[in-house]
Amino acid sequence: MVDKINAPDGQPVAVPANVAPVWVPTPDMLNPDSYRVNVNGVMEAITQPLYSYQSYPAAGSANPFVFFQSQPIGTITAEDTNMQLAGQLPAPQSFLVQGVGIDLLGGSAAARVGATSANGLLNDFWAVMRRGVFVLTIGSKDYLQSGPLMQLPVRSHVNGVAAVADATTPAATLQTMIQVGYSDGPVFNPRPLLIPPSQNFKATISFPAGAVALPSADANCRIGVQLYGTLYRPAQ
Repeated sequence: MVDKINAPDGQPVAVPANVAPVWVPTPDMLNPDSYRVNVNGVMEAITQPLYSYQSYPAAGSANPFVFFQSQPIGTITAEDTNMQLAGQLPAPQSFLVQGVGIDLLGGSAAARVGATSANGLLNDFWAVMRRGVFVLTIGSKDYLQSGPLMQLPVRSHVNGVAAVADATTPAATLQTMIQVGYSDGPVFNPRPLLIPPSQNFKATISFPAGAVALPSADANCRIGVQLYGTLYRPAQ
């Protein structure tokens, strides 16, 4: 049946669909559980780290590096962070922090040719990671402070086997070197900390004794924080 209204001449005309009367709720519409996209009252727990990366200036920074304060928008992509909101988890999600790791990813080649005094990934890594203070803040309180950064290794690093061959002349000092720097050891596991829905949180890395420049002057270095743990979200 088509709803109609009367025109000025008294003739009925069809009511446009976008202004038709709202349907009266049927009995099943009175129970919203019939239309939920989630299982009512049931949460699922998945292993899902939270991560946040940003550029590390070649000259270092006197200001703290602040993490988990952005989301993939514009020039920031999923390679930089998997946060859905800046500085908080969208309701009704929550996150249980079970491990922490600091990552420094150089932009220069791991294998190179040059004199022994040339700087590369290993020297950059040592310069930065032997310094620094990490702080995890939830709400208005700091719940973890640790330093130097090398005390917080991430779960993965570069590994492999390599072979090199050198050819030199009396007038040259050609050398082939392979170098990659990384922290080794188990991931630091603090007492589990639950970040509730919509609660502001952040991680910071600072260098109180002064900015740390990269010996290689690498313009493509990145530093990041991995929060390992469990993400709680509504079951579907």
